Amino acid sequence: MKKILLTFTFLVTALFADSDEDRVTFLFIQKSDKVIDIVKNKKISKDKRNQQIVDTISPMFDFELMAKLSLGKKVWRSLNRSKKQEFIKLYVERMKKSYSSKIDSYTDEEIAIDGVKKTKNTRITLSTSL
Repeated sequence: MKKILLTFTFLVTALFADSDEDRVTFLFIQKSDKVIDIVKNKKISKDKRNQQIVDTISPMFDFELMAKLSLGKKVWRSLNRSKKQEFIKLYVERMKKSYSSKIDSYTDEEIAIDGVKKTKNTRITLSTSL
């Protein structure tokens, strides 16, 4: 769950880097609360729950960037367009499965925002703990 939270924090930071600190904090809390509500809903199937979670957080992830970073610049540049698209597709599927499988370990932990600061002109860092 910590890995999910750290990745989520990084991606929120990257996505909203040109926003102010209050907006980043608000959006993080909004998405986190929605995911927690979905996880706590025991009336829906595991598959439906996982799909709702993926649907909620996917807009906050730059999967193409994550795929590129996971391979490194040199390897990424060596791939043709078709291979890049294939890798992104497989990477996204794997990430979604990975996050979904970790949801079952959630046991009512609280997410605390430890701080938010503008670290660069185009970057805001939101520090959290579970």
